[in-house]
Amino acid sequence: MTEILYIASMFDDADLGTIFSDPENVSYAASKYNRLLCEGLAQNGVRVEALALLPVTRSNCKKILVRKKPEKSGDLTVRYMTTVNLPVIKHILRCIYSFFRVLFAERGTVVLFDLFAVSANIGMNAAAKIRRFERVCIITDMPEHLTSSKMCLRIENKLIADATAYVLLTEQMKERVVSGRKKAIVLEGHIDHNAARTEEDAADARDPSQRIVLYAGSLHRRYGIADLVDAFRACHKQGDVLHIYGTGDYAEKIKEIAREDPCIRYFGVKPNGFIVQAERKADLLVNPRTGEGEYTKFSFPSKVLEYMVSGTPVLMARLPGIPDEYYDYVYIFDDRKKDGLARALRAVLDTDVCETADMGRRARSFVLRCKSNVTQAEKIIAWLRHDEKD
Repeated sequence: MTEILYIASMFDDADLGTIFSDPENVSYAASKYNRLLCEGLAQNGVRVEALALLPVTRSNCKKILVRKKPEKSGDLTVRYMTTVNLPVIKHILRCIYSFFRVLFAERGTVVLFDLFAVSANIGMNAAAKIRRFERVCIITDMPEHLTSSKMCLRIENKLIADATAYVLLTEQMKERVVSGRKKAIVLEGHIDHNAARTEEDAADARDPSQRIVLYAGSLHRRYGIADLVDAFRACHKQGDVLHIYGTGDYAEKIKEIAREDPCIRYFGVKPNGFIVQAERKADLLVNPRTGEGEYTKFSFPSKVLEYMVSGTPVLMARLPGIPDEYYDYVYIFDDRKKDGLARALRAVLDTDVCETADMGRRARSFVLRCKSNVTQAEKIIAWLRHDEKD
């Protein structure tokens, strides 16, 4: 393995003010996952070139021609594909670009690709077959749970079938995607190893007259945001406030509720750095997603790791895609009872602050020690090199 060529959607916070005209229509989670993993691979001494697709569409970017200069830091180079922001043409050009970049890559290159960078992956897959490169498919969600287009679903399933190995988020994914003698490694996700440098206690910045409960993520009903709002309104006391960040199909309803109820505050979409600071200043972070629905077996919510590294205590349900080791470091609500979330919210908010702060510190220590992007990338590199020896 002389080099890793990494194909994925990617951007950074600065692009929100220079490229995107409507940040609410930009997906953050995939970009953050991919950028951190690229950085982690490079931190382990492997040369990484990322072919980055800026997630521009006609709805979130007014520009027709979108360019961004390459970025280089140590062993990582990020090359942003120039995008002609027009339907069909954009995808054709990405396909052609990735085909020729892979076709002329160094011998021994390993291609890691985010399954959902579909147009670039089509070109990559064709060229990688010609060059007989190893093709490692990164699957963060099952395509049938995300993709509405039948054509895209067929292409994604073909890319999965053609891949030579897989990086998966949950053990249950193995049963669905791994066949024959193909290899897979399961890594739930990762957090930025640089978070270890930020050790100061955010408690000093908190307003002692308020207890802030915070949710940041997709505001879709199926992820439980409506249940969280209802549970908070049912159990809150004077001084308790619920802060909500994100966008989704429930966002308009939240805006309406926030106008009527001063204890509910909606902040919309903010850069990730802003969200991280808000999480550190909160008193409790909540993931209201329940274990209902088959898709939860194949999902590891990225917000769980981001929450835990903040050092603020976390409240969540037991989810089938999350390993048991995590539950020693978070508070749990019973998602089988109608009032389970409200009861747990009240119980945690009434718990001694020293005890909840200790839970948050232990969670932070756990993910920094075991789930950083450098640690997780090291596992991928060792796994790939072991396969080379075999």
